[in-house]
Amino acid sequence: MRNILVLTNLYPLPWEENRATFNRQQFGHLKALYRVLVLVPIAWPEWVRRRLSKGGMANALELEAVRYTWYFYTPKFGRSLYGALMFFSLLLNSFFWIRKNDIELIIGSWAYPDGVAAFLLARLLGKKFILKVHGSDINVAAESRLRAWQIKFVAQRSDGVLAVSKALKAKLIELGVPSEKVKVLYNGVDHELFGSREGAAEEGSTQILYIGNLKKEKGVLELTAAFELLLKKYPKARLLYAGAGVYFSEIEGELEKRGIVQHVELLGQVDHSDLPAMIARSTMVVLPSYNEGVPNVLLEAMSSGKPVVATRVGGIPEVVIDGKTGILCTEKSVSSLADAMDRCLSREWDADFIACHAKQFNWQDNMKGLEDLIETAFL
Repeated sequence: MRNILVLTNLYPLPWEENRATFNRQQFGHLKALYRVLVLVPIAWPEWVRRRLSKGGMANALELEAVRYTWYFYTPKFGRSLYGALMFFSLLLNSFFWIRKNDIELIIGSWAYPDGVAAFLLARLLGKKFILKVHGSDINVAAESRLRAWQIKFVAQRSDGVLAVSKALKAKLIELGVPSEKVKVLYNGVDHELFGSREGAAEEGSTQILYIGNLKKEKGVLELTAAFELLLKKYPKARLLYAGAGVYFSEIEGELEKRGIVQHVELLGQVDHSDLPAMIARSTMVVLPSYNEGVPNVLLEAMSSGKPVVATRVGGIPEVVIDGKTGILCTEKSVSSLADAMDRCLSREWDADFIACHAKQFNWQDNMKGLEDLIETAFL
């Protein structure tokens, strides 16, 4: 059985157990095929602040080994050096751990800086390397010429690149990465968990659900403004924010300013296992992001037979059938978002069709594709 190391910041943390559950699920399923270890670099200010206890939450995970460690960087300065700084940090704190585990292949899951650091480690150790890209890591990081060059350099010299959408593959090709290097694999969904539809929404209720990080790029402020417009037509509607983030207090301020506090609930961090029932009780799931790969929350909502309202960005149009499994709108536009939610509420949806459409996004197919990518790297 091959020994594989996943290097990624996108992983559950001891203080944020629902972070990047899609990576936890994917690499958890991979354990059936390989011995998988995960190395999670944490920015040094956060590392110092949290003072992680030895072992972290590794024992609570389904993988064989998870190692949390620090990496040094210079906040808000020299971002083009972050890949190299992470590499040297990991040499200091994890090199012997990696050597001890006889790693044969390294997967860098997040293009920058994780992917660059993972590539440099693989080159130093003479191991195979695969890059996994998600969305913002390409769409945002690539806006910097120096970071884009590093991502291209690493991807061109990799043994394979995994992209979660066709839109991301196109972006990589635009950067100069050969098409044959890039394999598109959509994330999967636990259909047994999200397909039960238990605790369905009350008849006549209008509950709109947002699931995700509360930050500007997720369109959370546009959602608050659009919901205020929607209340004029649906005065009994409710909006739920399930998630934590830096914009929590800002959203609270917006609700106060707009006088709609009584219609909105900020739930904070919600356990992933509680999401199926929460989605089932909702009328729709909304995700007004500025950029995305393929958000698992949309796949999970559709698996539950619920329509989604989302922006026409990244890989979202590849998985949402506009008018049949949801409504797509323009990013950063309050009026477009409000109109999309109104149209979603104004029609009947075929829950069985939506759930059937979501069946194609499953971990079984994802694992077959990932295994093929890994084994091809060794040819």
